[in-house]
Amino acid sequence: MHIISKTHIKKFAAENPQSLPAMEHIIDMLQRAKWKNVNEVRAIFPHADEVEVKSGRKVVVLNAGGNNWRVVVSFHYDRQKAFVLKIMSHAEYSRMKWKKVL
Repeated sequence: MHIISKTHIKKFAAENPQSLPAMEHIIDMLQRAKWKNVNEVRAIFPHADEVEVKSGRKVVVLNAGGNNWRVVVSFHYDRQKAFVLKIMSHAEYSRMKWKKVL
């Protein structure tokens, strides 16, 4: 897949150096992926959740770094594109405020 906003991931890793290995893993997995649906995503990321956000669209939330971070991605399987929308800590994710802005 082609990652849109790879610089967003790298910026997050620069601001949160402890996340660098996890973010590199996410980039590697997304670049190698040829997924057609969320079930194929779950073959690599078993805890991936498909969530409906305020816009009515569905996004996929990936756990990263041993459950420390969440990466919210909008997959366009037909175009093989992964739009990274938000990266946050587990605590920030749990507050669910992020769903209201996407």
